[in-house]
Amino acid sequence: MARVVGIDLGTTNSCVSFMDGSEPRIIPNDRGNNLTPSVVAFTQSGDILVGEAAKNQAVLNLERTIMSVKRAMGSDRKFRVDHRDFSPVDISSYILKKLKRDAEVFLGMEVHGAVISVPAYFNEQQRRATREAGRLAGFEVKRIINEPTATALAYGLQSETRVLIYDLGGGTFDITVLAREGNALKVLSTRGNNNLGGMDFDNLLLQKVLKQLYDERGFAPSLLVGQDLMFLQMLKQETEKAKIELSSRECTTIAIPFVQSGVKLNHISCQLRRRDFEALISDLVDQTLELTMRAIKDAGLTVRSIDTYILSGGSSRIPLIKSRLASLLGAEKGLAADSLPAGGQKRQIRIRTKPDESVAMGAALQGALINGKNKTLILKDITPLALGIEVDGGSFIPLIKRNSPVPVSVKRDFTTIANNQTSVEVHILQGNSPKAIRNHSLGRFLLSGIREVGKGKPRIEVSFEMDVDGILQVTAHDPDTGSEQSVVLAQGNEQGCDQQDNSFSAITDLKKRINFLIHRISRLIGLSRDRIFAAEIKEITARANQALLSGSSVELNKCRIALERILGDLEMISKYLETESEGAFSLTTYRRSR
Repeated sequence: MARVVGIDLGTTNSCVSFMDGSEPRIIPNDRGNNLTPSVVAFTQSGDILVGEAAKNQAVLNLERTIMSVKRAMGSDRKFRVDHRDFSPVDISSYILKKLKRDAEVFLGMEVHGAVISVPAYFNEQQRRATREAGRLAGFEVKRIINEPTATALAYGLQSETRVLIYDLGGGTFDITVLAREGNALKVLSTRGNNNLGGMDFDNLLLQKVLKQLYDERGFAPSLLVGQDLMFLQMLKQETEKAKIELSSRECTTIAIPFVQSGVKLNHISCQLRRRDFEALISDLVDQTLELTMRAIKDAGLTVRSIDTYILSGGSSRIPLIKSRLASLLGAEKGLAADSLPAGGQKRQIRIRTKPDESVAMGAALQGALINGKNKTLILKDITPLALGIEVDGGSFIPLIKRNSPVPVSVKRDFTTIANNQTSVEVHILQGNSPKAIRNHSLGRFLLSGIREVGKGKPRIEVSFEMDVDGILQVTAHDPDTGSEQSVVLAQGNEQGCDQQDNSFSAITDLKKRINFLIHRISRLIGLSRDRIFAAEIKEITARANQALLSGSSVELNKCRIALERILGDLEMISKYLETESEGAFSLTTYRRSR
């Protein structure tokens, strides 16, 4: 059977692992290091550098060097280099290609299969983008696994154990509660913050260093001149090194010689103390502890019922993390920092010698589970974010609730909002906000053929079914007419996007939807007294009518999107006027406040 590697695609560093017999083993890169910096650079000669080679030249080639791309995954952000745009998926694929190449050299064989880890709180777009990056790198992505779950696999939990994984990496934070029940590893709850990690600690420390340099030496680079940008990058790198040193020392010194300021050359140095660093990051650490307590509560447990606390991720090395976590638990149990005794049984905060390698090792173990080489454990995961649909008024109705175990199947009845309405749009969303606009859109499809009766009378059954592989099937069914439509969204799979588009590919459905939108807009357009908006509506409506005649699916889709945006604006105005008695509502003001 083909070999499957496990990959931790990190914000600051990435790592790849394989199964050496029954044990996972880290694959070193071409420089002999287990961790590869998640940095990509483009040289003036057109070469693409990845890893140490890219990071080492960043000071001299900052504008052509891309770092921390993981935080942009799933977004529309573009990185421009030499008049060419690169997406986060493109940049991540270069990192994965490097890991693939290193693995093939080390193993002496081609590698195609991979299990790639993501933060537990990544949404569907971010997971899909990660899988696409793997595909572009030449991998067959067997599974997208949550990082804390991978860590739990790597630690080899014993039977009847309840464990909390505190995973603080370079750019993201996850907290997950799991339980080992017989041969099953069951995820009970998860919380997280995709914008909290070691790089945020670095930025706080950098700002302190800059202020200290100004206060003590009057050195204040403008950060607008090329020389100052180079100095800032050098200072960033030295600050990151200082942060790492402060995990094992009480104080350290940052020193950069020959820094030019005007016509003078300065030798820059400043001393940093651990206690000052800990004061800087205290609020961020508190945020992680708050999420920790929420995750324990979500799991239906108490601190006393947790057997083991595992710290994972490079930033978990910071002494303040361990001491604060132990202090939080000790507030209830009277615990010391290193051991958590309860009921005469030792319960420990466990940290691997190299906590930034455990995720890749766990991903390799997951690959063995998929290949059937490890039959002693069954992994039961959950949905970290709620899944549901948008209803009239822009509200989000969850069908599959957050932290629901998979597989899961849920069905709920909905109805129409207008008389003689013959079609409904099902807008699938993912997130935890009650407002649809604040959640992530996964796709839309149209259910046509509803019988023409008064509003509220038809019964539309909407069902959500998710299997153990994270594949979600959404179905809408009208029992009266037998009309049915569905879409399949594979978690972290680009097919989801294709299939949601195929749901709209039928020209007939598109035309019905556009006619419905035009009809609704015509009834609400009088609510706005914004002449510019009225002209925009007239122009787009005329364009939609032309598209209805031409039958072009591309143009029809463009018009549908524009009309839905307009209808959304008008419905917001309508809601506003229902609650406000004074005058006409200004759409310009409304748009500025959005």
